[in-house]
Amino acid sequence: MKIILFLLSLLIPSYNFASELDDFLKDSGVSLKNLDQVKIIKKFKTSSDLGRHFIFTAEDSMKNIYDVDFHIGIPPELANRTISNLSNLLKIAYGDKPSPYAGEITNVEKCPAEYQPKLVNEAIKGQSISYYVSSAGSRFQYGACDSATAIYVACTSFNYVPQKKVLIKLKYFVPKSTNICATGIKTFYEGLVLR
Repeated sequence: MKIILFLLSLLIPSYNFASELDDFLKDSGVSLKNLDQVKIIKKFKTSSDLGRHFIFTAEDSMKNIYDVDFHIGIPPELANRTISNLSNLLKIAYGDKPSPYAGEITNVEKCPAEYQPKLVNEAIKGQSISYYVSSAGSRFQYGACDSATAIYVACTSFNYVPQKKVLIKLKYFVPKSTNICATGIKTFYEGLVLR
């Protein structure tokens, strides 16, 4: 039996997740040293007059989700406008919503403060990194405003590196029971290398 298992192990190569991510990012000038154990779920590359996009969704060993978009070659003005727009869209998802039950008591539903995005600033590798911590639903959507729909905690960062003209959009989702998304943000940025 041991011989059969040994022979099978030779025939079935172990899968190297790090090489899959490295292969995908090889033309981007980006590498992620700390994400060597992620499994790529989907990936996409595109180019335009406004730069190149390297977009991927990956799952780490604890089943947490990284949703990453590297926009390379983006001018500073466009990057700053994009960050402002994305930040506003994130906040709007948790804003007041019309009640589905119009009546005398209230006609607006408010999202409780504990579910709304909170801005966190942290120094990582000597760089100031800002990210939002908020709730997310079962399909990783923003705007979950109650305990029944807020299945995940989302850490979302939009950061621009002007020296390299790289806009980094990162969404990291963890189950609300663990709430370790700050650790995922730190792991991502500590392993980020821009060439």
